[in-house]
This record gives sequence, structure tokens and C-alpha cells, in this order.
Amino acid sequence: MRKQLISLASLCLLAMPVVAGPQLVTAAEAALPAGDVPSMRGITRGPSVEQISPNPGLKTVKGPFDLKVRFQAHGNSTIDLSTIQVLYVKSPTVNLTMRLAPYISEKGVSIDAATIPPGEHTVVISVADSSGRRGTSVMVINVEN
Repeated sequence: MRKQLISLASLCLLAMPVVAGPQLVTAAEAALPAGDVPSMRGITRGPSVEQISPNPGLKTVKGPFDLKVRFQAHGNSTIDLSTIQVLYVKSPTVNLTMRLAPYISEKGVSIDAATIPPGEHTVVISVADSSGRRGTSVMVINVEN
């Protein structure tokens, strides 16, 4: 009887639809003309901004997908949350910072089941530390249908 209940519960979980999370970019924003990625020259000891998910080595991803970015300050500095910027590289540039604010912490960005229209999307994430040094990362996410 117990095995039957566990099997029934497992089937119910498998039958549940995947609930999509927040929409990172709207279809109207995705349709804007391509923009220029800002220049990031120079050597800095600013915070590391590392894309964890989707795996940056993947050529394409299917949505919805988890978006995970890790921030790491260096030395005795800390991440300054007031300096975080998340920009969608289009013309004109779309500032996604406020849209993603609920998912941003000193550790990084953590969004489960994010949605974005199919196509190639370039997002620039930058943050400064308590010493004023800035770290930036450019993420290119290619979402297939």
C-alpha cells in the first residue's frame, strides 16, 4: 500500500506543469535593433561576475531556464548592491536592473525558470565593490524555440 501511495504521488508530481518564472526580456524588447556592447578595457581588481547558469559553454538553451550569476569581491572589500546594473544590449539599451532587483543579492543573481523570447540575447552585468572597483561580465544567451 505504501509503495502504491509513493508511486501515485510521484506520478502527480511528474504531471504538474513547469511554472515559468519572471520574464527577463519582453518580445517587444527582443525585437529592438542590436546595440553595441560597452567597452571593458583595463585591468581591474574589481569583483568577479561569473555566469553559472545557463552554462556559458552551451551554444543554445531551451526556456524556461535558470539564470545564476555569482558575484565575488576580492581582498577586504564587499559587494555594493547600490551599484549593480543589468543592461540588455539593444538600441536603445534596456535597463533590466529594477526588473531583476528581487533576484539580486550580494552573492549574485538567482532566478529559477526565467523566460526570454527565442533568439540571441546579450546582457551586461556590472557591480562595484566597497572600494569603488567595478567588475563586468557580458553574457550571450541563445534561446531556441
